[in-house]
Amino acid sequence: MATTDPAAEQRPQLLIVDDVPENIEVLAAALGDDYEIFFAISGEEALEIALNRRIDLILLDIMMPEVDGYEVCRLLKLEPRLAEIPVIFVTAKTELEDEAKGFAVGAVDYIAKPIKRLRVRARVATHLQLKASRDRLRALANVDAVAGLPNRAVCDILLARETLRAEREGTRLSFLLVGLD
Repeated sequence: MATTDPAAEQRPQLLIVDDVPENIEVLAAALGDDYEIFFAISGEEALEIALNRRIDLILLDIMMPEVDGYEVCRLLKLEPRLAEIPVIFVTAKTELEDEAKGFAVGAVDYIAKPIKRLRVRARVATHLQLKASRDRLRALANVDAVAGLPNRAVCDILLARETLRAEREGTRLSFLLVGLD
């Protein structure tokens, strides 16, 4: 259900995951005007979409067949490329223990069904703003402010990764770090 609006590429991309199509429709109706919406009806499909698209936020049901929402969230957080995507559980499971378990596996928020349109919109907007701020800070933390180049921390990470690769492949590695003041 991706929109074809050319301006949609600038809009945040949301993934709605629920095995009940009517629930997806309700959330999409509440959010579709402001966001590009993708949907999945299973945990496996959700993981595949998240790996292949630039998803900014996931609205995830807990009670699904085969792979439940808790496991989907846990798997998302284990994958480095997906770990920073905020996950909001949208579920009929309203016990305190259910909510605590949701936060324990990495969710940033928890919304009980039936949803309230204004609540969902407000929480999605808030978590997208927080994610954008975190992304900006992360980008700033990796760049030397004066030179505008990757900083020493980035070089250390790259050196560690390339050292492991060279060891694995049995190749040599040269590294030159030049500081200009």
